Amino acid sequence: MSAAKNCRVCAQPLFPEPLLSYRNMPAAAQGFPDAIPAPDGSVGVPPASVSSSGRDARAPFFNPLDDTGVTKHKLPHWSQSDCFCFVTWRLDDALPKAKLDEWSLTRESWLKDHPRPWDEATEREYHELFSSRLDEWLDAGHGSCLLLNPALRKIVGDALARFDSERYDLVSYVIMPNHVHVLLKLGLEFALPDILHSWKSFTAKAINKSLGKTGPLWQHEYWDRLIRNECHFAACLAYIHDNPKKARLGNGCFTLGHGSVGVPPASGSPSGRDARAPFSDAPADAGVDLDIYQCSGCGLVQLEAEPVPYFREVIRAAGISQVLSEAKRRQFAEFISRHGLTGKKVIEIGCGRGEFLSILHQLPVEAHGIEFSEEAVRHCRESGLQVSRGYPDAASGDIPGGPFDAFFLLMFLEHMPDPGASLRAIRDQLVPGGIGLIEVPNFDMMVRERLFSEFISDHLLYFSRETLLSTLRWNGFDVIGTEELRDDYVLSVAVRKREPLDLSEFSRCQQTISQELAKFVAGYPERRVAVWGAGHQALAVLALSGIASSIRYVVDSAPFKQGKFTPATHLPVVPPSALVSDPVEAVIVMAASYSDEVANIIAREHGSQITVAILRENRLEITGDGR
Repeated sequence: MSAAKNCRVCAQPLFPEPLLSYRNMPAAAQGFPDAIPAPDGSVGVPPASVSSSGRDARAPFFNPLDDTGVTKHKLPHWSQSDCFCFVTWRLDDALPKAKLDEWSLTRESWLKDHPRPWDEATEREYHELFSSRLDEWLDAGHGSCLLLNPALRKIVGDALARFDSERYDLVSYVIMPNHVHVLLKLGLEFALPDILHSWKSFTAKAINKSLGKTGPLWQHEYWDRLIRNECHFAACLAYIHDNPKKARLGNGCFTLGHGSVGVPPASGSPSGRDARAPFSDAPADAGVDLDIYQCSGCGLVQLEAEPVPYFREVIRAAGISQVLSEAKRRQFAEFISRHGLTGKKVIEIGCGRGEFLSILHQLPVEAHGIEFSEEAVRHCRESGLQVSRGYPDAASGDIPGGPFDAFFLLMFLEHMPDPGASLRAIRDQLVPGGIGLIEVPNFDMMVRERLFSEFISDHLLYFSRETLLSTLRWNGFDVIGTEELRDDYVLSVAVRKREPLDLSEFSRCQQTISQELAKFVAGYPERRVAVWGAGHQALAVLALSGIASSIRYVVDSAPFKQGKFTPATHLPVVPPSALVSDPVEAVIVMAASYSDEVANIIAREHGSQITVAILRENRLEITGDGR
């Protein structure tokens, strides 16, 4: 098996073989985002309770004894109030016309041979022949697939949620690249055609406006099925959740969501179905394979896998105990005091529902937070916390309230698929010299204790002290302290934003030397001064000081330089014998560690005829004056 990607931090290749491989691991270690909770926290099939109409009062499934409306266009649409319904609609270009025409002709012939009403076997045959074929064509990704754009999917998702609990009760939905599946319960006042018209009309206008287009967006027709019983309900629910996997879509190519209604409360099923059955086939609980690799460059251990769909959200599933809360209060207070943050602006990156931010809020700082989950942001704001919605990455932009004097990044970095981009985005939101506190699970401790169960799909990165510090340094932070907390489970690191070096002394030194050289050269007739030394330092001084036009030539004892010209200043490079054949009155020695030796040679061979000055590190030293 070979690694398909490079390191998430340093971009060097991963070692070709995994360190470990786990099979059938939990797919969502935090949050279980695809599970749909029942209103009372239970799941399963509703108990029998017959109403005056003969229908189960707690199981809103299709009842042939109730009034049923049928509307027709090219397809019949059955409608019954207070009933679960599964509906599908698609973009106007989602199905090739040739395929659709063929499908319609075949279907019309089949319908002539199978007049309604149908028994369950006939209806099953219909959907196997026609509904399944359409689903396969839709999943093949024909047409423009506009809904690959997450912003356009959000328009659809917002429309579905707009009248949830008012005109209908939304159960679950999936927004695919070219079609939408929805499971909902119809209310008493609004029929399915009206609901569909509202969804399609609003989203068509909003999406066309977003794209700067006009014209039809959705196909006029839609497919709908009234839910017959708990087994049918579970099958539709599983279909919605499994559709992205069936279509082989990666993360970010679809939106899977649920609404206000969960699975009906648990009880024995008239059909004998397991009361937990509506979740038994849900893909959210399907096992996944984890392959753990190590970077061949920086050594960071990491998953070679896509991030979980909710990686931008902080979900603290374990809650915050009183003991942990008090420990964090002491830790934060000490951090604030040690770094002089009293009255300063601090921000928690990935604040979740405010578990730790609420502690900071009670300390003498101006506490802010940023969190991607809309529901968590709403909860924080209702609790009086200053929280904005977002996620730190290359496209995040400024965080409201910034720049900040300090940040807290607590047990979040290990979830990030591009930690470097996120760290740099955080760094850019800090004032000069801003500091931070970063905490991650301690991989050194995992190795010491052989905690094999700590590998989970949520955690893409497994930081040792060495790899965490190198990651932070590569992304613009200087490490100012490290410690292990909570029985060594947590690696806690304090950092400071790295600022550019102050090299202004270089400029001051250059200016001083240039002035001294100019003054020295001005004391002699024009072009009666030479320089000894054609090394890189001498060449740089000649170019930067501005004295080259007053220099006659450059002396150097290296034969391969003689007979050539200095770069940039274009002075002839000559042998030492030129001091006899073409004499000068003064020589500035720029020969680095050989300068004193060269000065002695000039004094010995030319005596008082030549004044010698030596360029030291930061001054010009005159050793002999021949005048």
